[in-house]
Amino acid sequence: MRDDETERDRLPYIQIETDQWVVMRNDRWRPKAVIRRVGWHDGSEQFMLMTWHSTPAERKLVGIYESLEAANRAVPWRNPKPPPMPFPPFSRDDPR
Repeated sequence: MRDDETERDRLPYIQIETDQWVVMRNDRWRPKAVIRRVGWHDGSEQFMLMTWHSTPAERKLVGIYESLEAANRAVPWRNPKPPPMPFPPFSRDDPR
């Protein structure tokens, strides 16, 4: 499997509609989030970041960003390394 840097460059987000993207992360088959562009009457636009769910009504708003890239960067990657152990592992050679 490729490292996270390669995956970030390869699959940052996928446009599925004119104003909507899905964000892929560690799972290649299931989106992590959805980004939707919202245009305002003054011509400005913002990007709503929502959790992924196959039923759109079940998606939850995470935040509103000024750019597509900023919304994409806000979606976390799962850390492939396990957390550090709180104590050293047991060794049979340990005299204790």
